[in-house]
Amino acid sequence: MICRYIKAIIYVHYFAQQAQNYMILDQFLKKLGLDEKETKILLSVIRLGSQPTSVIAKYAKVDRTTAYRILKQLCE
Repeated sequence: MICRYIKAIIYVHYFAQQAQNYMILDQFLKKLGLDEKETKILLSVIRLGSQPTSVIAKYAKVDRTTAYRILKQLCE
């Protein structure tokens, strides 16, 4: 799913620079059908950019193995 949303995410990246805007983006992603952990992971990727999964997992406050699973699932 991340691959499907990536263009939309790029467009809203600059909009989401402030914490308040991230809350709006969080709500938007949930309306698109992402669950809580998927949303946390995706927002972490947006904020951090290209990082190892361990860094993304730590920032999103999810287990590393869960982050790997979610990232793989989002790209399918």
